[in-house]
Amino acid sequence: MDGSVAHGVGEASARRAPHENTIAGARPEDTSAEAWHRLTTRWESMTPAQRVALASAMSAAIETAARGGLLAEEPDANESRIRYLLAQRRYGTEIAEAAFGANGRWSP
Repeated sequence: MDGSVAHGVGEASARRAPHENTIAGARPEDTSAEAWHRLTTRWESMTPAQRVALASAMSAAIETAARGGLLAEEPDANESRIRYLLAQRRYGTEIAEAAFGANGRWSP
């Protein structure tokens, strides 16, 4: 590595002092300080089980949205094709084809 910071999530934390690299220090630019404080206070009050449940629910919501987008692009796609396309977007074509076959069908 040349020590440069890649653009994206790591870039913001690289610009902050170490003591600022906390949940509170990661406030998105489009979120008010008050709203971020309320959100982080809520997260900090959650038990680990509640955090896992929240992450699981958010993951399911994201997958539902992704499936909807794929069906909008390919309205006739069957479940096997949708699963292949999800894998392709998440992990790349090589892994998706290894898991589902080059034609996008599940290979048990």
